[in-house]
Amino acid sequence: MIVVDTNIIASMTFPTRHSPPVQALHERNPVWEAPLLWKSEFLNVISLYYRKKLIGYEDALNALTFAERLIGSREHMVPSKAVVEAIIRSTRPAYSCEFVVLAEQLGTRLVTYDKKLIEEFPELAITPEAYLKP
Repeated sequence: MIVVDTNIIASMTFPTRHSPPVQALHERNPVWEAPLLWKSEFLNVISLYYRKKLIGYEDALNALTFAERLIGSREHMVPSKAVVEAIIRSTRPAYSCEFVVLAEQLGTRLVTYDKKLIEEFPELAITPEAYLKP
C-alpha cells in the first residue's frame, strides 16, 4: 500500500514520459491510496487534455473510469486540522498536504514527482524511481 498523488495517477492513465516507471511502480505495489481530493484534481487533468484537443469526449470518460478503478474504494477523507499542521510545517499548498497527511495516517510512503514535497517531507515523499530501487 502506498499513497500516490494525482500526477502519478495521470501518468498511469495517459502516456507521459513518466508512464514506464509509474507502470513498474503499479506492478510492484498495486494498492494505491489517495485523499478524496484526487478526483477533482484528476478531472482538471482531463479538462486540460480535452481543451488542448489531446483527447475526445469518449477518451475523457474512459480515462476517468480507468482512474476510478485504479483507486477504487481506497479514497480517504483527511482531517483538516492535520492538513493545517502539515501546511505549517512546509511551504506546500493545502492540496499537496492532503497527500502528505494521508501517507502519515496510513504509515506509508507518498509517491510523487513533486520535488518540493520530496524535499520538505523526505521521510514520506519519494519518486517512483527511488521507490523501485532494490
